[in-house]
Amino acid sequence: MITLFACGGCGTNIAKQINNLDININYIDTSNSNLKGVKSDNIFVLENVDGAGKDRSKTYEHFKDVVENVLIKFKPSQTLNVVISSLSGGSGSIIAPLITKELIRNNYN
Repeated sequence: MITLFACGGCGTNIAKQINNLDININYIDTSNSNLKGVKSDNIFVLENVDGAGKDRSKTYEHFKDVVENVLIKFKPSQTLNVVISSLSGGSGSIIAPLITKELIRNNYN
């Protein structure tokens, strides 16, 4: 089974286009605005933040202490994990590297 971590607006918008694949998609963002129409229990919205507004430091300060909890809630795959985001926004550009770092630290592929 493949597990996809869709981070921020770009990651969420790309993941919403994936249909008919045997893939576990987890949506992680700082607001609900890009999650409209997502029908999944695998949604994590960072508390006390309503969008990053390209303020990467705000996202980092709020997400660095909960990244482990995200991987506890959304179990990584033993086979393949994919993390997707843009590099330019304020949410995905911080969330994705922190998730990737945690996946590597815990020896996930």
